[in-house]
Amino acid sequence: MGSTGFEPTSAEKNGAVDDDLTVETVQRRRGPISLLVGRRTVTLLAADTNVLIEALEQAASALTRDLARVSREQPQSLALAQRRVEELRRLVTVLATAPSRLMDPPLAIGTADVQLLRTAFAEIVGYQKQQLTPDLEELKLAVNSQGA
Repeated sequence: MGSTGFEPTSAEKNGAVDDDLTVETVQRRRGPISLLVGRRTVTLLAADTNVLIEALEQAASALTRDLARVSREQPQSLALAQRRVEELRRLVTVLATAPSRLMDPPLAIGTADVQLLRTAFAEIVGYQKQQLTPDLEELKLAVNSQGA
């Protein structure tokens, strides 16, 4: 558990996960992470990173629930929607497991990930109506400075 960067859910710890059910592992960060967005480096505590992870997971879950409707109403968009779910989940894994030692270089956030982080911020401040911490606000400013 120590080197993976995430903790099992309470259901997993208590052995309450039913093998017959598909249960997504909820990944959580245990240490700080530095992100490089453009020319700005932002360091987030684990708690702030976990807020982003939760928002990305919620966005992926919502889109996954919509896949049947997209398949029926906009079949030409299905592949794009499925790819978006995969990208959201990939970023969750990266944020949860990236090295967090002070000597490690910051994790570079590319253009595609900037778009995903915008989705996370929309989830956090728009749907969840949460206040951003100063570090998350700094990351949001860095993300927004990257243009469209």
